[in-house]
Amino acid sequence: MISQLKGSAILLLFLGVLFSIPIVAKTWSAHGVVAGLVTGLLVVVAVLIGPISFIVAGAIDTSFATADSTVTNLEAVLLLIFGALLVFAWIKSAVRGSGSPVPYMPVTGWALMGASFCVALVFTHTT
Repeated sequence: MISQLKGSAILLLFLGVLFSIPIVAKTWSAHGVVAGLVTGLLVVVAVLIGPISFIVAGAIDTSFATADSTVTNLEAVLLLIFGALLVFAWIKSAVRGSGSPVPYMPVTGWALMGASFCVALVFTHTT
């Protein structure tokens, strides 16, 4: 279990760096070097926390799709459901122990959900 946890963390960091490259380039061209590098760090953090980044950003509120919200309430609920399913799939594959050392599909899905938040946020604010 510990080796799969380390493998998953390494995969998430690797995916975070890969997903941050185009987002950093877009921010760098719009706002400069410092903003680009800070955005790169935030992309890596968002990929690590996956769909929780929508909650951290305050995407779920009591109104329906406010102007400053990244997603609507329905989209946020779907993100939470799929995020929970990915966590349960990762736990199941990590406990099972057979097969590959890293459960690639749930970890990659988790990372893609975090990267989608960054794409939605950065590309709407830098254009």
